[in-house]
Amino acid sequence: MAVVEKVSVDRIVNRIEPFLETLLAPMGLFVVEISIRGHQGGRALEIFVDGDQGVTTGACAEVSRALSKELDESVLRGEGYTLTVSSPGLDRPLKFPRQYPKHVGREILLRVRSDDGNTRVEGTLVGAGRDGIGVKPKGTEARREIPFGAIIEARIKPRW
Repeated sequence: MAVVEKVSVDRIVNRIEPFLETLLAPMGLFVVEISIRGHQGGRALEIFVDGDQGVTTGACAEVSRALSKELDESVLRGEGYTLTVSSPGLDRPLKFPRQYPKHVGREILLRVRSDDGNTRVEGTLVGAGRDGIGVKPKGTEARREIPFGAIIEARIKPRW
């Protein structure tokens, strides 16, 4: 009977993150989040990837095949796991400045740090630059500039 080495969640992330970055860069994609739940022999790995132009199901399938091979051969040899590779979807918060430009023109929900404490801002994302975003808050014509450092959480509001 083969002995299966116990692999910690941190060790899994530290081993697959550089692999993913190398794999994704030529595809114009990047890692948004790596989520690992469960325990040895029954782990569930969720990898969320995005790109400046979005991400296709074909790209997710390609990443899944390559990552499965890497996990089987060098990271989780002999350990059972399930793997899901997908785009973050609208229900997940935006994490990186490069995720904003493709959503310009869409409705956005924000929690923002301000001098008065945390405030909610709902409106239309009208711009995304190097240092922050421009939002036209609901019910106004004024544009509000919000630096990335002030954003606590940002979610795109679904169109339906």
